[in-house]
Amino acid sequence: MSDEKVVLIETNKILVVNPRQRDKFTHKEIKENIRQIGLKRPVTVRRIVHNEYEFALICGQGRLEAYIHYQEAYIPAIVKDVSEETGHLMSLTENIARRKPRATELLDSVRQLKKQGLTDKEIGERLGYVVSWVQGVSSLLEKGEKKLLAAFEAGNIPLYLAVEISRATDESIQDSLTEALLNGTIKGKQINIIKRIIDNRKNGNKGSTNKTFSTKRIQKKILCRRTCFNVSKKFR
Repeated sequence: MSDEKVVLIETNKILVVNPRQRDKFTHKEIKENIRQIGLKRPVTVRRIVHNEYEFALICGQGRLEAYIHYQEAYIPAIVKDVSEETGHLMSLTENIARRKPRATELLDSVRQLKKQGLTDKEIGERLGYVVSWVQGVSSLLEKGEKKLLAAFEAGNIPLYLAVEISRATDESIQDSLTEALLNGTIKGKQINIIKRIIDNRKNGNKGSTNKTFSTKRIQKKILCRRTCFNVSKKFR
C-alpha cells in the first residue's frame, strides 16, 4: 500500500512525455473544476534519471497543466515504481478507460446542474461550453433522446442536426440532411447511421413522423439543387 501514498511534488520537476493535444473546451473544463472544487485525484508519476526533471508523468496531464496555469508550485502525486514501458501502458489504459465514460459524465453534469436551477449560460460557463451547446444537450436530455445523444457524442451526427431530428417531421429532417450534406457538415456514409436512428425513434414513438424516411429522396433533392445551381450559374 506504500506505493499508493500521496506526496507533494514540484510541478516543474515533472516531465510530460508525448503530451496529448486537447480541445479548448476540455482544457477549460478541467481548469475550472480544479479552481472551483480542487483536485479530485492526484497525478501519477514515475521516477526518472534526467538532468532537469525528477519524474515522468504517467496520468494526469490536464490536472498538471491546470496547476501550472494557476502557478501552483506543488501538486499531489502518486509515485509508481515502474519501468518506462509499463508507465506508457498505464497511461494508455487510463486514457482509453476515461475516453468512453467521459461523454456520459458530461451529460450527467448538465442534468445535475439543471436540477440545481442553474441557467444554460451558467452551466456553459461552469463546463466550458457555449450556451447553444448546453441548450441543445438540454433539449435532447429532456426528451429522453439517448440514441441521438449517443450518436452526437460518437461524432456520427452534429448536435444541431440531432436537435432538429428530435423535434421535426421526416420531410424537414430530409431538408436538414440535404443541407448538411451539401455544406459538408456530414458525409454521405453517415446517412445510413442517421436513418437507423430515425427508424428506431419511429418504433419507440419518439417525435412526429408523417412520411417515410428515404435516402433516395435526399439524393434527388441534392441532384435537383445542384442542377438548379448549375443552370442559374450558366445564365448569369
